[in-house]
This record gives sequence, C-alpha cells and structure tokens, in this order.
Amino acid sequence: MTRDHDVARRAFEGLFHGDAKSLRDELRGELVSSGYDAAESRDGWPVQTWRRVLELVRQRSCPKLSQSEGFRDLGRRFARGFGETPVGWVFTAVAPLLGPERALMAVPKYLHVVRKNLAVELHAVDARRFQFIAKDALFSEAEPPDFLAGCLEQVLIATGETPRVKVASFDGVRLELDVAW
Repeated sequence: MTRDHDVARRAFEGLFHGDAKSLRDELRGELVSSGYDAAESRDGWPVQTWRRVLELVRQRSCPKLSQSEGFRDLGRRFARGFGETPVGWVFTAVAPLLGPERALMAVPKYLHVVRKNLAVELHAVDARRFQFIAKDALFSEAEPPDFLAGCLEQVLIATGETPRVKVASFDGVRLELDVAW
C-alpha cells in the first residue's frame, strides 16, 4: 500500500519502460543509492526518491538540454512509456478517438494512479485551451513543473494535435500550466 505522498511503482515502470529498461540497468547502482531498487517488492517510493531518480535520468539521457528542456523531454518520454504499461495502454489506444479535450479530462485520473496526493483541476479557457492546476504540499520535492508540462504535451501528441504547454506559475505547492493546441 502506498502512503499519500508516495509515487506508485507504476510511475517508475513508466519511466523505465521500453528502450529505457537498458538505462535502468546501466544506472542500477546509482538508482539504488538514490533510494530506488526495481527489485524491491514495494507499491511505491517517497516523492523525494522520485525527484532524485528523475534528476539522475535527466542528466544521463538529456545531457545537452537545459534543465527545463531536459525535464520536459523526460516528461514526454515518461508519458510514452507509461502508455506502454498495462494501465496506460488503454488510454493510449483510445486517445486519438477521444480528442484533446476528453483526453486532457482523463489526465487527473491517471495522475492519481501514480501520485495519490496530487490534486488536479482542469478548466476550459476557450475551445483549444485549458488551465491545468496541480497542488501538493510536497510538490517542490517531487516532479519539476516542466516534467508535467512534457507529460501533457505527449497526451496532446497522442491525440494527433500539436501542443503548446507553458508553465504559467509555480510556487512549490501549486503549479499552473497553460495548455493549448
């Protein structure tokens, strides 16, 4: 059973799915030192471990990108990898049929699967634009804003749209993204 502020095993599986399995194997010692061991029989790990793992993977897989762009790229990769897991596969299969609005409206449910304590709101601003708000007391210790922006970009890409996701504000507890296509 995961604690409220834990990040579910499924998130780590999404991060290291497909081609990224070799990266997990390559980084095994460093990941264990960061607090994550895929061989452990656990439902989840603390958000601080998730953040350390994201940072390690970003540094190794996106060394030439800025920190912001690296986390955004990692968010897109994570969303693609999560889409290959049993839970995410269903979403990926129907996303083109759902279209961008309905696909975005499903995001809070999927985020809740991996981050139980992350409160998410989505508000339509106009026909092709949403305001995405996420809140968590431990947000500043978990995923960076650009990681979630990359995840939402990939959701829109899965629907066949060209995303424009901007970090509107982040104060360490509350993140607001402007999501358009």
